[in-house]
Amino acid sequence: MRPLGSHVQTWSGSAVGTVRAAPGGILKVLNTAIDRAEIVRWKAASPGGLVVYRHVFPDGVSRDVGSRVAALLASVQPIRDLVDVIETPWNEELQDAGTLAGYATMTKQAVATLEGQGFDTAIGNFSTSQPQLADWHLFAPALVPSKRRKFLSVHEYGAPRMQDGWGCLRYRLLKSPLLVLVTECGIDGGVIGQARKGWRSFTDAGGYAGQLDWYASEIAKDRVRATIFLNGGFSDWTDFDIAGQGAIEAIINKEQIGMPITFNVGTGVLALMAQHQDTPQSDEHYVVDTTGQTFKSETFGSKGLYQWSKQANKTVLIPFSVG
Repeated sequence: MRPLGSHVQTWSGSAVGTVRAAPGGILKVLNTAIDRAEIVRWKAASPGGLVVYRHVFPDGVSRDVGSRVAALLASVQPIRDLVDVIETPWNEELQDAGTLAGYATMTKQAVATLEGQGFDTAIGNFSTSQPQLADWHLFAPALVPSKRRKFLSVHEYGAPRMQDGWGCLRYRLLKSPLLVLVTECGIDGGVIGQARKGWRSFTDAGGYAGQLDWYASEIAKDRVRATIFLNGGFSDWTDFDIAGQGAIEAIINKEQIGMPITFNVGTGVLALMAQHQDTPQSDEHYVVDTTGQTFKSETFGSKGLYQWSKQANKTVLIPFSVG
């Protein structure tokens, strides 16, 4: 697998060149980087890759779920058929013990609306080393699998190297049934009190490429994908920009050996998956009623949700809608 890809703020000429030269396995675009032609080209170059979309809100923290989701849905319309995963409309917000429980509730509300519009979602969008592990349980209600694919989205940075500190690979400490997407990663001096200083302040392109190679080899073991912050940035982020760096492009293009994942799925569900030429993407989760009795199971495949009914003793496929 190619676990790395680009995080695009704006499609500068060099950013276009890097994405075309090194598509990787994931592409994140912001509402400031909606270019339908480039995204179509990327999807053709990266079969099975994921396009992740984020809307940037300049107005600070908002708990108005309805207006945030409405703005997100309005902005994604020009490329909605090209987007595989949409981030819930909060980024590095509401991460402390006093706000996490409320954030979980807001996230569930946003996911319900976004899934109703046909989108798979990325939730959390937590900054490096957040939330505190002692507070993680407060976000647990939002981590319940849904009828569509839902990912846990985190940001991971280190400095002066990616290997320094506890910011990179921290997702391994978070208890969650969801697959992980690292929607920002790299070197960020902010983790050591040097804000707005990226890889260019600490190393050269070859040195950074070596660190990204290490990170890619590790996340591939967990079948995790990550976008490098950033490729094609505005002027205040030039210290982070990887556009035009051939050594880094080579790492984005590099195939990493991923560890195979084995899911615990019953024979009945597996048989129906085989009929649809599908494979498991989760364990088979059994659902109980108010008396504690199992009445159904749910299993995610690549093509939809497989639901077994105990009463009918039958498994059906609920396909993911096209959107």
